Amino acid sequence: MLTTSDGHAYVVKFGDKSQSVRVLANEWLASSIGRALGLTIPEPAILYVLASLVESSPSLVMRQSSSTLKRSHGLAFG
Repeated sequence: MLTTSDGHAYVVKFGDKSQSVRVLANEWLASSIGRALGLTIPEPAILYVLASLVESSPSLVMRQSSSTLKRSHGLAFG
């Protein structure tokens, strides 16, 4: 979960090398369909994660098998 500069908190899905940016479009589409069907889904947002935040936050990693990958800065879905 990340808190943005405007004070809102988001559960964030990154569109980095491990998952491709297409994941962000899929998340946006799924949340839009859910909201159109009347499901209780938070307002979706496209976020920009700064490189300085990724570099200074050791918890922004993804663990796969026996490796740990640093998240990429840039566009993310929240």
